[in-house]
Amino acid sequence: MISDFVIPEFIFREFFLWLLVQSEMKAGSFELGGEYVSFRVEDQLKLEGEGDVRQTDLRKGVPSISQEARSSLRNGKLPTRMRVRLVTGGDEYIFVMDTKLMELRGVKMPVVPLSEAELKMEQRIFHLSQIYRMLELLFNQFASLRLDAEKWGAQVKEINQWLLEEPS
Repeated sequence: MISDFVIPEFIFREFFLWLLVQSEMKAGSFELGGEYVSFRVEDQLKLEGEGDVRQTDLRKGVPSISQEARSSLRNGKLPTRMRVRLVTGGDEYIFVMDTKLMELRGVKMPVVPLSEAELKMEQRIFHLSQIYRMLELLFNQFASLRLDAEKWGAQVKEINQWLLEEPS
């Protein structure tokens, strides 16, 4: 049955890794559906893996470019939670993404000075739909690469090369 279909968590971990690396390599700029959006990992990054130290939590500053992040990634840890800043169409959103349920937490969105509760709710729904639309477009971009063995192989080489570079 279709309701029993579950996407394995490792796919979301790979998606987060791809987002992290692409946001650093492209200075946070992604072309999605004819528009450019900015996607940057902010002051929170959690990486998990196997071994003695299974979890690395990085906070403050820009953890994505830290030596600790690259070292953890080189050792096989993958991102499981990250705080991001997404800017699209002049609107800025800050939220935490988590691979466990692919959920968003602590969403901060533009404040619109509206007086009626119903209008405020409509505006909030609009902004949430914008976030999910952008994430869907990003995931579709990732999935099209991930499902093409040749393109994914090239992407893995690019990621490995990025991991070996010294953070700037």
